[in-house]
Amino acid sequence: MASVVYVLTKSYNSLPLGDGCLRLVGDIPLLVGERCRGRYLVVEKGRGVRAATGQAAGSVVYVASGPPRKVVVGEGVLRIEDGLDLFDDFVKKGLWRELESAFFAAVARYASRCIYCTALAEATFLTPPHPRRGSGMFVEVVRQAKTYRVLVVSAPGHSDVFKREVERLFHLSAHIYAIRLGIPLDAPLDLYAQSRPVAAKPAHVVKLAETKLAVWGHA
Repeated sequence: MASVVYVLTKSYNSLPLGDGCLRLVGDIPLLVGERCRGRYLVVEKGRGVRAATGQAAGSVVYVASGPPRKVVVGEGVLRIEDGLDLFDDFVKKGLWRELESAFFAAVARYASRCIYCTALAEATFLTPPHPRRGSGMFVEVVRQAKTYRVLVVSAPGHSDVFKREVERLFHLSAHIYAIRLGIPLDAPLDLYAQSRPVAAKPAHVVKLAETKLAVWGHA
């Protein structure tokens, strides 16, 4: 991903691109053939978020109205993709609060659809996260040199607990290196046992320290 990306929101809703302008109308990005001065956000990876005007370079823009979307502009055609990677190398400085509602919308959308809900994050935190287990959910934490890698998994019927926990981690974070929702696990997790009395310890076969995503290298 580029070190600088452009973002449209309801408050910062126009971006000059060449001889045209990308405007956010409601939640829909539209490319129009007229020039505009622009009012948009710039996310500087590893640094923070600021407002900007004027011509922008590049053909990839994020929309942070509802769940984040990546808009790729090419020959007058807009291609829309998932945009959760907007929060890769995301530092909560400057105007970052303009984007937090998009993160919460992404989590809410995923939680409304998932059965076994999973999230994996790597970040630095204002308050270190702690492992938790119970109520159909567990949180596993691995401390690394400068960051924490956190895995959140919930059983069927506990997506509301999952949603609150992922939102809590976002609130506690200072610098998010990466976060993914719906990650595949190495093997199924028996979390049903957490919701009823059992004699045996619930099975847990995920080795978080060995879980890797291509975008991460902060061991």
